[in-house]
Amino acid sequence: MRSSDPPADLIDFPQTAWVAGHRAHRIYRQTDPLTGAERAPLFFSTGTGAAHEGRWDLPEPDGSCYLADHVAICVLEVLAPDLAPGGPRRRASETWLRQRRRFEVVATENVTGHADLDADAAFGYGVAGDLHTTDDRALTQRWAAELRRHGHTGIRAHARTPPAGSGGTWTLFGPAGAADAPPNPGLAADATPTLHDDAGLLRRLADHGVEFLPVPNDVDAA
Repeated sequence: MRSSDPPADLIDFPQTAWVAGHRAHRIYRQTDPLTGAERAPLFFSTGTGAAHEGRWDLPEPDGSCYLADHVAICVLEVLAPDLAPGGPRRRASETWLRQRRRFEVVATENVTGHADLDADAAFGYGVAGDLHTTDDRALTQRWAAELRRHGHTGIRAHARTPPAGSGGTWTLFGPAGAADAPPNPGLAADATPTLHDDAGLLRRLADHGVEFLPVPNDVDAA
């Protein structure tokens, strides 16, 4: 079954909450590759339904910012399109990791308002599993825009490339453009640790067939 267009009324669409203390992660390129300027850790992107845009991008003046329950999901979601398939291992450059940082958002209290596309009740509104994976950005962005219009503050969904047991994704709605902190009350910015020396992350990625070659053997996928 394929997902349908969003219905006219999504006010009572099922929601889920960030539980106090829960952390979500985002990776971002620390500096602009053209200018060298420092980049803000959050970016709320806008969309027009084009294939290269974000799944839940909103029309201006709003935007969408993407996070995940585990940093491994972030890496796989961003890097996967650049990894050539074939064989038991897919390789990228350690440089790719060194150019990026992890940004953490933590709930300082229970934060409600996220539309829950994983909820059983979402099926009754026309949500099927393909909405999380389809390349039809016009459809997914219509869903995001309608959920936003009905007062939802973001989206809870599952990732295209989720490591088993790692959770899913969180999308925040907010003003389009760069930001240093989430606009949502109850969500706060936290540490921005490096990625290339995170042994736990590297093991998790290796378990999923992705390994990063040291700089002397650089075959940068970016």
